[in-house]
Amino acid sequence: MLAGVLLAASACSNSAQDAAVTVETEAVSVADSAGMRIVHSARPRYEGNLRWRLSDDWIAEIGAADDSVHALFDVAGSVRLMDGRIVVAQRTAPMIRWFSGDGEYLTGTGRPGRGPGEYGGEGARIARLWWLPGDSVATWEHDDRRMQVYGPRGEFVRSVALELPQEMSALSYPQIAGRSGRGFVLFLRTPPRPGVVGEVRRDSMPYLHYDSTGGFDRLLATLPGFVSFTTDAQSRGAGNFPAAVPLPFAPGPVSDVGPDGFHYGSGESFEIRRYDTTGNPDLLIRRAHDVRDLDNVAITLYKEERLSSLRPGAQTGPLRQALDNVPYPERLPAVQRLFIDRDRMVWVQEYAHPADAETRWSVFDPTGVWITDVVVPKGVEILDVSGDHVLVLVRDESDVEIVRLHTLDGRTDARTR
Repeated sequence: MLAGVLLAASACSNSAQDAAVTVETEAVSVADSAGMRIVHSARPRYEGNLRWRLSDDWIAEIGAADDSVHALFDVAGSVRLMDGRIVVAQRTAPMIRWFSGDGEYLTGTGRPGRGPGEYGGEGARIARLWWLPGDSVATWEHDDRRMQVYGPRGEFVRSVALELPQEMSALSYPQIAGRSGRGFVLFLRTPPRPGVVGEVRRDSMPYLHYDSTGGFDRLLATLPGFVSFTTDAQSRGAGNFPAAVPLPFAPGPVSDVGPDGFHYGSGESFEIRRYDTTGNPDLLIRRAHDVRDLDNVAITLYKEERLSSLRPGAQTGPLRQALDNVPYPERLPAVQRLFIDRDRMVWVQEYAHPADAETRWSVFDPTGVWITDVVVPKGVEILDVSGDHVLVLVRDESDVEIVRLHTLDGRTDARTR
């Protein structure tokens, strides 16, 4: 059906440049239109027993309840090096730690400060950790808009700070979307502006491309950002005033950058668009997806979680009233997270219902074809995928953070088919 729609749409244009060429297989339809490849998958290539699976047993485990170098706090990322070592970035010093392939501590670096190999002051946090060719690693700090690179032995190599465009709004908060060998992509997030009380609106966010030296290159695109709801807030002594707050269960943007370009999804549908370094969309990835309704169970669980996050002794009445008055959407968003792995595979996490016991990732190859699904238990956060190895973050019953290395069963077999 989609192929027919695409052909009908292309027939409406008299321009040869806009003409679409559609190829259909049993599970995939592909159309090329105006320089963009549109790939729609009806089902994954590998299903059932062929589906990729996280191994039941882990190869290595890093984490401890004591204050040793194995103890982790506020993990920002972890990557597996080509020689099997594991690098973990987290909040407390040493902020970057190298471990052997079986989880034994080797070395660490990173301390509070503003110099090379240092990270801000008290409360500083590494936001991202990337693997680089040659088994180097790089970190990203939002506050300083800085990437720092470390060699395979943990030695500091260099840093790159990104300049900001002069016309940027003073209220904008720059955040990294990702990096590749050709540079970086930032997006500028601004606090939501209140509208009329009861109004729901979605803001727009500019995505900016920078070259590998940190120089501003160009505006890539301005795309849908976050959804807010204007409520009638109260303040002691100031009366009522309109305030913009995040809308629960609203779709939000997901993005990452890989060797093939900048990938973005609005969250509304199972659709990922890829842009090249000039801002031209060159690939549209679509997957058959059944929209899930937002039911009372999900809303109740959300309210309970929000109320339980209040500090002990705090009044629950105002928050409870606000949660009851929010105009909840009718449906859940489609996607929740996106990242590109070392083999240029595009991983997209389906939005999970709060009562779900597991989360589902759909994996697409670099051409946009749906390859398989990977299902992991709820609470398991995928940090890094390199070949048939996966690093995940979990928390035990005492809320201790643990990084585990698993194999991705089925992926090696898929490469031989």
